[in-house]
Amino acid sequence: MGDGGYISDEELSPEFLEFEKYMSFINFGSTNEAFDITKNTFEISDEELKRIIKKYGGNIKRVGISNMWDGYCPESLLKKEQVRMRLNKDDFYESEATGLQMAVLSGVQAIILNFRGTGDFRSKVSFADEIENGEILSPQNTENPPFNYPTKVFRTSEQIENYIKTIE
Repeated sequence: MGDGGYISDEELSPEFLEFEKYMSFINFGSTNEAFDITKNTFEISDEELKRIIKKYGGNIKRVGISNMWDGYCPESLLKKEQVRMRLNKDDFYESEATGLQMAVLSGVQAIILNFRGTGDFRSKVSFADEIENGEILSPQNTENPPFNYPTKVFRTSEQIENYIKTIE
């Protein structure tokens, strides 16, 4: 026994210590964020933690986003960042971080445009998260307004992510 009646890590079996790391990952939520917290807490490598998770049959939950727009940049939300979208001079909401642009049909659709903005914002600041939201995210499928005809909508986070990857 270690000092004061406590058991030291050296006295515990390697299997117990591995299981402790695995259970920490599970208790933190099994997400990418849980992975990072566990890795940093136990000061182990990505590869070591992945091996432990695999050994005990766990997996890292994929964090997705809703297909309902909340005024924040969908691309940034996929990276677990909350970035505001600001009205630009072309009347599109544009991400201040990524340049992703949205054409908004208020209360109906928020169309993710297939080209990025240039950061040319209006002098009067207007952020999308300050207005009423709840539009369904949709891809741009035509060059002319309303930019989504015939109407198509994203049904899953994966569809949104795959679409965003095609935007230059």
